[in-house]
This record gives sequence, C-alpha cells and structure tokens, in this order.
Amino acid sequence: MVRLGDVCAVQNGFAFDSGNFSNRGTPVIRIRDVVRGYTDTCTTESFRPAYLVNRGDLLIGMDGEFNIAKWRSGDALLNQRVCRLFEDAQRVLKDYLFYCLPGKLKAIEAATPFATVKHLSSKTIKEIRIPLPPLPVQRAIAAALDQAAALIALRKQQIEKLDMLVQARFAELFGDPVRNEMGWEVHPLGALCLLKSGKYISAAEISAESGEGLFPCYGGNGIRGHVRMYSHSGAFNLIGRQGALCGNVRLTGGRFYATEHAVVVSPLATISPHWLYHLLGKLNLNKLSIGAAQPGLTIEKLSAVPIPLPPLPLQQRFAALASQTQAQKQSLGQAQAKLRLQYDALMQEYFGLYS
Repeated sequence: MVRLGDVCAVQNGFAFDSGNFSNRGTPVIRIRDVVRGYTDTCTTESFRPAYLVNRGDLLIGMDGEFNIAKWRSGDALLNQRVCRLFEDAQRVLKDYLFYCLPGKLKAIEAATPFATVKHLSSKTIKEIRIPLPPLPVQRAIAAALDQAAALIALRKQQIEKLDMLVQARFAELFGDPVRNEMGWEVHPLGALCLLKSGKYISAAEISAESGEGLFPCYGGNGIRGHVRMYSHSGAFNLIGRQGALCGNVRLTGGRFYATEHAVVVSPLATISPHWLYHLLGKLNLNKLSIGAAQPGLTIEKLSAVPIPLPPLPLQQRFAALASQTQAQKQSLGQAQAKLRLQYDALMQEYFGLYS
C-alpha cells in the first residue's frame, strides 16, 4: 500500500471570478461538470496554461459528492474545488487509478462531517492509501474493468434506443398531444377516467423485502416497498400527487397497493392504458402543482386536463409496440443488472486482493 501523494501530484483548481462567467470565452470546469464530462460555462478572464485540462485527465470533485471522472470534452479550465491528478507513469497507470479511487473517495465522503456541504481537501486526497501491484497487473485490471464497463454501457445504450423508438412511433401516430396536431376530439381526463387517491397504510406495514405473499406498494414517487395486501389488480396508470416530483406517471400491472399519495387512473371509456401512460407523460403534469414547501396536485385539476382521443385501434397498435419494447427493455435490464454484479465482483476481487 502506498500514499496516493507518493505516486500522484494533486493540482487544485484556480478561483476564477464567477463575475466573468458567461457563454463566451474559454470553457471552465465546475464541480457539476466533473461527472457529466462537459461544461456550458465560459470565462473571459486571463489564465495560466497550467490550468488547462485536457481530454482524459483525471478530475475529482471536492465539494458535496466526492466523485472521480475522466474529462470527456475538449480543453477547459480547472476551477476551484475541482482538482486534477498527475500520475507518475513509471509507478501507476491513470486507468488503474480511475477504478481504484472511487471506493476510497466514497469512504471518505461517508466519514466526513458537515454542516451544509461536505468538503474534501487535497491533503486528504494525498493521504489516501492504495494497493500498488506491478504495472502489468495494473494494466490487466484496468483492461478487464474497461471491458465490463463497456458491456454495461452498451446495454444502457440499447435500452435508450428502445425508448427513442417508442417516442418516435408515438409522435408519428399521434403528433404533439399538447397542440393536438392530429385534430382529435378533446375530452377532459375526468370524463375518460375515474381518478381516485389510494388508501393510507402505515409505514410499519411496509417492508423493504419482497417475496411470496407480498405486493408492491406505490407512493407518490414510485414503489415504497411491499405489503401483505393489495388494493388493485390489473394495468393502471398512477400519478404521483405529493412532493417535488408530483405529476410523475407510472404504469403498473398485476396486483399492487396504492397509497394516498398516488392517484389511480381507472378508464371509464375503452382506452389503452399503455397509450394513456405515454400521453400523460408528455403533458408535464407537475406544472399543475400548488404549494411551495410541499407541492401537490389536486384531483380536480387533474380531472380537467384536456386529452385528445385518437381511435382505439390506433391506440392499440401503439400499445402493442410499446408492450413488445417494454419486454425487450426488461430483458436488457436484467442482463445489465447481471453485468453490474459481475463488475462489482471484479472490483471487490481486484482491490481486495492487494488491500
């Protein structure tokens, strides 16, 4: 085990004047840009070339969440509270550090006290102790983890492309529902569906475990856990009615329990739940919320939302594609989860081996 400071130099960012930030000039890397790998902030302030970050450089965010990432964009300036690592290539590989350090940083983050925001110092970073196998072993470890990460990313891209396919098909068949480009007859949601809040259930009755005899329990932002009873059975749309994410829409199936923070949408007319799910998701229902501290949606407002109603066969044609695509996504998601487990096992094996 060696100190990171013995095999790396740590460069702190410069305190560029935020008064000079704009969309013109030289790009500046702020903490929020580290993980996403790009910046939309620029500065007209003069700078020393030593603060220019290049694509592929290792960066660490030093406030809030202590993340490490490779810079994925073009040259940009290293701003304060972001640091860059310069590895001693004769002793340690950059790609090895990229995989070795996240767990170390998260352990520091978990142990760091804070009043408002957690702070990380370059001194603490230098004191991190890491396993240091020979360079050929480092290279093999990084290559194996690169391959595993690439497979996970591929599954993610495949899932995203399926989502794009469904969205494109919806637009082709129905246009923009807000503008009602197809000129369908418009009805208030409350005339097409019964909207009713779920029922209260105590937190003590909700289990984090799942298994036989337990049913998913939905709150305002998705599944809260599992319970021993169910309130509904079948395909229903649920609209979250409480909290910052109120207005989110979920399509359920099978038996489930809906709490009072979820609005259950039960069709009164013959309409496709799958089609309705995608339509509701495009209406930005959150904009109807009231209240600042605890935003919420009323059933009265939701019931008045105008819904352009296409012919049922068209809804069903879209629903068939959406259902098929969802099955493919589920299969890819399961494959991705297995790959993630394999990746985590490799991380444990490699960095447990030398610790």
